[in-house]
Amino acid sequence: MSLYSVELKRQLKTKSVRILIVFSIILTFAFSYLPISYVEYTYQANGEEITVNGLEAISIRQQEWESYTGQMTPDKIALALSQYQEYESQYGEDGIFTGSMPRSEYYQKVAPIYRWITRLREIYTNPQTNTTANISELTEQDALNFYEQCYTRLNNVMETEQAAHPSAINQAKSLYSHVEMPFTYYPGVDGTVFDYLNMLIFVLVIVGALIIAPVFSNEYQTGSDHILRCTKYGTNKLAVAKTKAGLTIVISLYILCTVVFLLIENTAFGWESCKTSLQVPYSATSFLPINIGQTEIIVVAAGLLALFSTVCCILYLSSKMNTVYATTSVALLLCFIPMFISSILPQIMGMWVQCVLPTGGVGLLDSFFYELVDTNFLHIGSVSIWLPFMLLIFSIIEIPIWIIATIHSYANHQI
Repeated sequence: MSLYSVELKRQLKTKSVRILIVFSIILTFAFSYLPISYVEYTYQANGEEITVNGLEAISIRQQEWESYTGQMTPDKIALALSQYQEYESQYGEDGIFTGSMPRSEYYQKVAPIYRWITRLREIYTNPQTNTTANISELTEQDALNFYEQCYTRLNNVMETEQAAHPSAINQAKSLYSHVEMPFTYYPGVDGTVFDYLNMLIFVLVIVGALIIAPVFSNEYQTGSDHILRCTKYGTNKLAVAKTKAGLTIVISLYILCTVVFLLIENTAFGWESCKTSLQVPYSATSFLPINIGQTEIIVVAAGLLALFSTVCCILYLSSKMNTVYATTSVALLLCFIPMFISSILPQIMGMWVQCVLPTGGVGLLDSFFYELVDTNFLHIGSVSIWLPFMLLIFSIIEIPIWIIATIHSYANHQI
């Protein structure tokens, strides 16, 4: 049996590792259930309004909203605007949401087109005051010009945020030119699913940190490292085996949990909803030319890179520190510190620190996913690089650095 197999079995038999694996799997199912449970639909039957939740609500919604699915053509958007303005004139702007409009009518007539109305408000935002448009003031022609206005809105946003960096503006326009128009919309997977996916990735990174932290420091603490170093493979080869075993457990657990989560969500909400353009649920000016399904894959892959970089960094810390408590404390600090960066550092400095930290892409507030639908750029001279690209670049660069540093550190460690 190889040294790697022996070390893998040893780590898997550790009580704390087993508990963390079971905890992660249970949490995955809990996080999978919550977005589904939040969905509700109200319909009228025998003169009464009946509200259902979960899978039943999703099923009814898919049937009732079928005529609104597919491409969001300018004609469909113009019809949606006309319908919404009619309801607004009948019930008032606030009445649609505060109870004047029957809930069954809201779910049947307003809810299926509300994302389209939201995007209309967004693209006609006043560039001077940055206030969204009043829907009652928009015309049919405004709706028919929806896609032309998307380019105008993107230009306004970039000119406001990146006026001093033409490279950033050109990069955004270049990416946006590949966005497929008309947008595609199928009800289903939405922002709530991505919020919980983001939280799941964050928790899995913390679990990975807790699994990896004792790999070397536990043996320093117990003194067993002295004995292991006297064996034939007690330095470099043992360090490689420990590193590979720890990474195998953490990465396998991450892949298992994220795949299970996405399978449950996409099956429940409908795989067809994965065809929805990223611009529909988030922002009409999101300049990445992908759909919801592709976004899921990219977010999970980016999370895997961040996890890989993080646990490699913690392996290095474990090879340096003589107690499990010290390694675990620093590992947890590393996981949570990105949550506070944006509030304690200036924006540009905060983004640079976010990129350098291996956990910078997995925070609850400034994660890779939220940057994916934002317009933040970092600038090196006249060159501008979109922040999600920088997060990926730093993760890829740091992984081999931490692995080599870990093996070298363990091989030369002295207590």
